[in-house]
Amino acid sequence: SMRINQYARKLRNENAGMDIGFWSDPTFSILYKSHMLASYIIPVYNPETKDIVGIVACHISVNQLNKLLSEIKIGEKGYAFIIDKAGNYLTHPRNDWILSKNLFDKPSINFLENIESIESRIKSGGRGAGYGVSQYLDNQKAWFYYAPLSNSNWTVIIVFPERELFREIYDGFRMIILVSGLGILILFLLNIF
Repeated sequence: SMRINQYARKLRNENAGMDIGFWSDPTFSILYKSHMLASYIIPVYNPETKDIVGIVACHISVNQLNKLLSEIKIGEKGYAFIIDKAGNYLTHPRNDWILSKNLFDKPSINFLENIESIESRIKSGGRGAGYGVSQYLDNQKAWFYYAPLSNSNWTVIIVFPERELFREIYDGFRMIILVSGLGILILFLLNIF
């Protein structure tokens, strides 16, 4: 009941509609201290008074969410992770970064764009893309894309190594150079003889 009142206040403060819930910040499970859970909470209203009389909550393991994200293949070395509005890692391929590293304080991606403008867009629920160097990918150049997750203060960020993203273009360009060089060599040899 105390927690229900807290959630009801949060729903009222955020002016949520009657059919809109929200994602809670991850917290450690009461039963399993090493297990983090996030909850999707939606209010139950009295149809006559429109007062909140209860909530329905669905809990998801953040560890399981991290596992699901890591199973999504993004090229060979690309990866995805989720941060909260403050920039804290909620999921990441490096488990030791989860809730201990912050994208805005000590970024794992050294953005070529001003970090403050990216932070501002993420905090305001914006989406975008950019270019930088990924610490997780051994400082490889990478493209990143970010977008908010619905009904949450979370953002998913997808990181793609530049080499993988433009591999076909690079391979095609090398083939053109090779064929052109070979053609010039043949023309040169034909002119000599």
